[in-house]
Amino acid sequence: MHWLIVISLMLASSAPSAAPSTGAEPLTESGLAERVKTHINERMYQTCKDVVLKRVPGETFRGHADFLNGVQVDLEVTVADDAIQYRFLERPRSEPQSMQTRLEELETLIDQLDAEIDRLMQLCLRAGIDPTPAPPDEGPLPTLDSESVPARPAEGVPATVVDSQPALAEESPRFSWRLYEAIQKGMTYGQVVDILGDEGQAISGSFFDNAENEVVVWTNPDDSHLCIVFQNGQVLVKTQFGLPETAASLPR
Repeated sequence: MHWLIVISLMLASSAPSAAPSTGAEPLTESGLAERVKTHINERMYQTCKDVVLKRVPGETFRGHADFLNGVQVDLEVTVADDAIQYRFLERPRSEPQSMQTRLEELETLIDQLDAEIDRLMQLCLRAGIDPTPAPPDEGPLPTLDSESVPARPAEGVPATVVDSQPALAEESPRFSWRLYEAIQKGMTYGQVVDILGDEGQAISGSFFDNAENEVVVWTNPDDSHLCIVFQNGQVLVKTQFGLPETAASLPR
């Protein structure tokens, strides 16, 4: 759960207000929960399933956010002037759990991971990628007879070693951190393609809150990659993993 809390805190700090308050009438608990849910989904790839809030003294609300992967995170929302601010709370540590309880939690986590793996495999299949490619059929091993076995060199004559396999050239990464930094929120898909020199691979798409959302990934040979969420054809959110500082060659 810690990775979700850390990312959410960074997102909330960079964009503290979920939506402006009109001030015409006070927000209800359900209305405020729906606006916070929409704001979270805009920044976390539509992963929030539900938000539940209850008013506490003052203009503060407490509750939790439920995510599609089964994680539930405590939430605190405050309404001040024209801003709605929210933050995720780490739950207090409980007493040491019994071995049986830990085993049950581990089984639940394994089930969640299996479900996530199945989801990713379905995304690969929809994108035309085989998630479990079969190993190449190299055929039966050749048999050696006495004529095909190379003769030993005569005593005193140095042997010559010939490498019959050509050296495999390692493919260099195409997408770098510098190119990633050049991509800004609001850029169009065409502008991103001009920067990266590649159209990328669309892995999912959805229509939510009267907007078209599409997730596109650009991957290097070493599996380092960058991922961009486009909303109505413009950059909404970007993220990366393991990108090198520079690429092999910059696109013209």
